[in-house]
Amino acid sequence: MNIEDKVLTINNNEYIVIDTIDLDNKKYAYLVNTANELDSMFKEIIINEEEMRIESIDKDLFTNKIYPLFIEKFKNY
Repeated sequence: MNIEDKVLTINNNEYIVIDTIDLDNKKYAYLVNTANELDSMFKEIIINEEEMRIESIDKDLFTNKIYPLFIEKFKNY
């Protein structure tokens, strides 16, 4: 499922999905608040037949694998 450019509601705030990456069969997203562009976050997006959930990312996994992948992807824009 392509979720880029979708708007997700988290804690009563709307966030747009700016970009995603896939790593080890998991999807990670960079989200930005639609009302405050300084409010951004990286989250794991879990999608199955019944639901879509947004989960926090382990700090070490984010620092060592996820963040560098987003940086590489952003360099190509």
